[in-house]
Amino acid sequence: MACSAGCAHVVLVPTPVGGHCIPFFYLASRFAHLGLRVTFLVAEGLVPQLYTHKLFTPHVGLIQREGIEVLSVKDGFSHLGFGPGLMAVFREASEPQLVAGFSEGMATLMSSTKVPAPCCIVSDMLMGWTQIMAAKFNIPRFVLHTQSAANLSLMLHVPTLLSEGRLPLTETNQEKPVEIPGFQVPLPTSELPSDLHPNAMLPNAYETFLRISRRAAEAPIVLVNTFRELEDNVFDALDGLHQNSATPKPKVIPVGPLLPSAAFSTHGDATTVNGTSEELDESIMRFLDSQPRKSVLFITFGTAGILQGEQHIQEIALGLEASGQPFLWTQGPSLMDPNKPTLSQLVPPGLKLITPHSHHMRYRPLHFKVLSEIETSLRHVLISRPDRRVTPEVYMVN
Repeated sequence: MACSAGCAHVVLVPTPVGGHCIPFFYLASRFAHLGLRVTFLVAEGLVPQLYTHKLFTPHVGLIQREGIEVLSVKDGFSHLGFGPGLMAVFREASEPQLVAGFSEGMATLMSSTKVPAPCCIVSDMLMGWTQIMAAKFNIPRFVLHTQSAANLSLMLHVPTLLSEGRLPLTETNQEKPVEIPGFQVPLPTSELPSDLHPNAMLPNAYETFLRISRRAAEAPIVLVNTFRELEDNVFDALDGLHQNSATPKPKVIPVGPLLPSAAFSTHGDATTVNGTSEELDESIMRFLDSQPRKSVLFITFGTAGILQGEQHIQEIALGLEASGQPFLWTQGPSLMDPNKPTLSQLVPPGLKLITPHSHHMRYRPLHFKVLSEIETSLRHVLISRPDRRVTPEVYMVN
């Protein structure tokens, strides 16, 4: 649906890594189909990545076909290169510079006589500083959370955990599990996101996580890349908090799955969707359909996932094999380090792999598969805990 002269204008600010940015493409397409005008604000040094990197090229054509504008803005960090520049975006000290640079782009849109002034900003959960920019232009900032609703519930609960003295984690408070809205059993502190632990790998990870969580709680609406049927208990809890909390809580709306329509098609020849062929997708589905309900571990460390070298990969692979638990392990191409070894190069010799080039190979009777060099549509980790003596529940873990 074409945007009319008086249509609403939405500005999107994604985090420019695969699992965060790609859902924004499909959200933008949905907005465009509703007759909205959509503009992306992206740091100038990262704009070329959208059109050239193999993570994005299967998807970016969508916004090109819709006529969605990508406006390049100066953030002052692009000259550092992708990895260091991205890390700089998350530092609190960088926020004034980010707000200033992106505000120039917003001011251009606000003063334009050719397009309607933006009515709101929809930004990635990680881009919490856009709340400052939205207030500067007196428009609301909404959030798109690209992970699970369970993860969102945990993040929105962080201020409560702080007030209750459950954070930061210490030797005295980490023994007692934490209760998270929508989780039917308490969560051991060992399963909290790694950024909340004292030994977090990234510098300032704890402070960054707290800042992002607080900013998310300030948004009137949070869109989540999931659907209610998958996480019904969590949505019921979040709905209750929005309606009944003494302090304002965001209204949480499921908008997922934000996937290409071809991902739901059962017709036609094998084509590439999200970097995987339909033939490979079908083999994955056959494997999943053959397993008991809530029994398969889904393992991914995301676009910027960090594992400390070959030894950790091998330990995980051997541990999974020894567990006898069916699992699905995916590792896509790395934006942080394109030269990073692939999963198939790191797992121990002798472990059978199911890859895009050899998906006909046998796998061990333990029913494990390692899917290497592909990026699946699922971007959050859903894991059922086989060691619990209660009905398995679905959790998000970093």
